[in-house]
Amino acid sequence: YERIIKKYIQMRYEWLPHLYTLFAEAHETGVPIMRPLVFEYPDDENTYNLYDEFLVGANVLIAPIMTPSTTHRVVYLPKGKWVDYWTNDVFEGGNYHLIHADLDTLPIFVKQGSAIAFGDVKRSTDMRDERRVIHVYKASEGKAAYTLYDDDGQTFAYEKGQYFRMNINMEYSEHSVHLVTKTEGTYEPSWKWLFAIHGATEQTKVVVNGNEQHGTWDDERRILWIKSE
Repeated sequence: YERIIKKYIQMRYEWLPHLYTLFAEAHETGVPIMRPLVFEYPDDENTYNLYDEFLVGANVLIAPIMTPSTTHRVVYLPKGKWVDYWTNDVFEGGNYHLIHADLDTLPIFVKQGSAIAFGDVKRSTDMRDERRVIHVYKASEGKAAYTLYDDDGQTFAYEKGQYFRMNINMEYSEHSVHLVTKTEGTYEPSWKWLFAIHGATEQTKVVVNGNEQHGTWDDERRILWIKSE
């Protein structure tokens, strides 16, 4: 149990940049961070009575197992394609799926085409991140957008424009990913960023702000890593 608890404490620190972005969105718009599926999919009747799944933001679906000695559960995934957070396996939306998850695996699915920003594993939020990894879940076609927000985390200086907001527009084709970034605010974070492209291949062409990038292929995790300029 201690090993599993430690795993998810570390994971919480990794996810903090994404969660902090969602908190900023909630502050500005009132949209909740945890959302019932019907919130994002009001036209899907299959979401109306779901009580044991929820969204974190618009594009991350959590489907916990809440009964002891259970290693399988049925998960409903709305329209689109969804990527298993742990395995990168892709599931078709608009369907029910029987999912296997042992005690230390929380079923998490990321909508294909979207992105999530992660930070470093650390012992305390007093420790600054050295990098932010923007995980892009490549689709075979289409466009999407993601926003990463940051500030000093301690003062109200963000009200005077001392914040960092990076808007990322993503455009996909079968063999390419085009990323365009635009930043706002006067806050200058200390961390460096890089992209991790899921669903890519070693030959996938990645263009960032008009410049083709030469990434590093991780064969074990099936991720193409792209460093910031």
